[in-house]
Parts: sequence; structure tokens; C-alpha cells
Amino acid sequence: MGAVERRTSEWVDLVGDLLARPLAAFPRRCVSARLSETFGCQVSWSWVDGPGRAGFELHQPVPGFPTPEALRVLRETSTQHPVLRWYARTGRLTPTTVERVPRSLHSHVSRAVLAEHFAPFELEHQLVITYRVEKAGVRAFVLARGRRDFPDEDVRVATAVQPLLMLLDRQASVPGGPAAEESGFTGRELAVLGLLSEGRTAAAIGTGLAISERTVHRHLQRAYRKLGAHDRVSAVLRAREAGIIP
Repeated sequence: MGAVERRTSEWVDLVGDLLARPLAAFPRRCVSARLSETFGCQVSWSWVDGPGRAGFELHQPVPGFPTPEALRVLRETSTQHPVLRWYARTGRLTPTTVERVPRSLHSHVSRAVLAEHFAPFELEHQLVITYRVEKAGVRAFVLARGRRDFPDEDVRVATAVQPLLMLLDRQASVPGGPAAEESGFTGRELAVLGLLSEGRTAAAIGTGLAISERTVHRHLQRAYRKLGAHDRVSAVLRAREAGIIP
């Protein structure tokens, strides 16, 4: 088992456990705490709905941060965050860091904000994991550290975690339905079924969960047996009808 798969495996179990019961809301505090453990850094749940309409919730308080002035500036300049500008320019929503965004997309305002309001608290290096992007706004987790950027392995782990967070978000928006825990599915099987329902191939599911394609097929075969299905389409339809996946 590689480093990325090892660090991601616990996320499959966590999300499976959370999906095994109806979610009244997206479990952002639970997710923030686990992200902090996985990456060993500060984490904030963040939202942006347009200029002046933004906010964040720190996993752990940082003494002195943010100051009232910093909070005002952050709200006013939230749409100029380099990663959000990168998303808007490329349409690619995979996790990335501020340092990995081309300098041409760093405005002088965003550079000043990072230097003046984040660097003094060692929060200037940021890895963004977006789990919802819609016309109304963006929902994401921002991982922050000081002095040096996040390594490539961290970005790969974040990329593997992202589809699980998206799945959680979708499930949280679907009220009611029987609890998945009553169906006898494991956390990994639920995660694989959820990604299968999005039309992903076994190879893409394996990449998203940091597991091998062969392992994906094993989970699918077990899920098929429990659902009494013989192919992907019928498996997804029966899982949805049973309320196991949204």
C-alpha cells in the first residue's frame, strides 16, 4: 500500500460511516477535524457567495487572527483568491495550492492579503479542497501552513479525498430515506457505489479513492450481490430506490 492510499483509506471508512445514517447537514466540523489530522495543519471551512459575501470557520482558534481589519479585507477580496481565479480560468476544480497557481493569476491585492494578514500567523501557504461549486457560490476547505508549500503527496491525498467530500455533500442535501447502515454495506462499498452513480469508470473510481482498479471491482461485485443486481445500471437504480445513495 502506497503512502497516498494509506493516508486515504481511513477517509473511505469515515465517509462510509457518515453515509450510513441520514445527514441533517454537511458535517463540516467532523471533516475539518479529520483533515487537520491527515495533513497536520490548520483547517478552515470556507464559503464565498460573491464580493463581500464570504466567511470561514477555523477548526482551531488562532490567537489574534483574524483582526477586524483582516476580516473586512478578506471578505472584500475573497473572489480574488488565486485558487478561485485558477478555477474560473481553467474550469479545473481539483485541489491545488496558492503556490502552484501561475503568477499571472495572483493579483497584487491577493499577494498583499497573504503577506500582511496570513503570513504573520504562518497561514500563507494554502491548499484548497472544493466540494461544491454552483452559481450561488463555492464551499471548500482551506488547509493552511507557514514557511513552505504543501508537498505533491499532500495534493494527491487531497485529490483522493475530494470526491468523498462531494459525495457527503450530495447525501446531506437528500432528506429522509432508509439508513444505509441497515443495508449491510461497508463504508468502501458505499463510497464506490456513490462514485459509480456519477458515471465514473472503475479506473476513475480507483484514482479518486486511491485504490487499485482490481479492488474497485471486488467492492462492486460484493455490492452487486447485496443489491441482487448484475450490472452497473441496475445496481445504481436499486441503490437509489433503497435510499442507500442519493
